[in-house]
Amino acid sequence: MKRPALVVAAVTAIVLLAHPFVPWHWGLAADWRHLVLWPVTAAFVFMAVGAARESHAAWCGIFGACAVAFNPVWPLEMPASQAAARAIGGGVLAAVYVIRFWR
Repeated sequence: MKRPALVVAAVTAIVLLAHPFVPWHWGLAADWRHLVLWPVTAAFVFMAVGAARESHAAWCGIFGACAVAFNPVWPLEMPASQAAARAIGGGVLAAVYVIRFWR
């Protein structure tokens, strides 16, 4: 079994990379986006702790910043295009982490 932080990172990458392509015209926009933020933030916190335990300080800081950017308590208000870019960027970072450390 791989390290749990890598599995969480892989699932988070899939969710974030698919997130901008969900059709928001279904009337679920606010609920879906808010619902996705909770597990994504928890995943980034979990990945930051996992990176810290493995002495990857840079990755710990990157995932901590991502957790702040995706937090649902004090969300960053931004246009849909910037939110899509944030989701794709977070997904790419999580995917790079998985590719880099998967053994």
